[in-house]
Amino acid sequence: MVVVAALAFTSVPAFDYEQCFQSQSVVRHVDFQMFIQVGERAGQLNISFIRIPEFVGWGQSCKWPFVTKANTPDERGDYYTKVHNEAPYNYPYTVAGFFESWGEWKKYPSGIYFEDDGVSFYRSQRMEFLLHRGWADPHNDSYETTVSIARSFVPMPGDYIHIIVHTPYTEVACPYYGSCDGYEGT
Repeated sequence: MVVVAALAFTSVPAFDYEQCFQSQSVVRHVDFQMFIQVGERAGQLNISFIRIPEFVGWGQSCKWPFVTKANTPDERGDYYTKVHNEAPYNYPYTVAGFFESWGEWKKYPSGIYFEDDGVSFYRSQRMEFLLHRGWADPHNDSYETTVSIARSFVPMPGDYIHIIVHTPYTEVACPYYGSCDGYEGT
């Protein structure tokens, strides 16, 4: 007599740290500034940039791990937006997680596009991810670090992140990953 034992393997999905959490206490709170520039550096009046919306991450009955509040001018100017990483878990939230939260918050089933070749609507073979950190003069236009692996970068308190999509760039029809069927703009 042969006995065959069948083992059922069930996989538990990985915990999603980039989700809208019900009211839970905040364990991680990191504030940083972000500026997404499109095109070459020029005089202050000629800068094109992607405005990060106010109140990103606030849901009806939950809150995403990245939120923005009312946009107020920063010491580096109006182009930077303060981003708050307020999460119920002490997890190394990345810049890519911010773009994921932003897209999900907009009720679209995908994050805002952010890869080495572009961000949102813009694609380029020349992207820069600059980091201004710490004691340096915030009005100085030089940066301590150019980060080559931007998606996995974990912001620290007080970081100034400057993302530049250099020319020539291509504009695409959709700011999200994947299909944008039904997308009507923001």
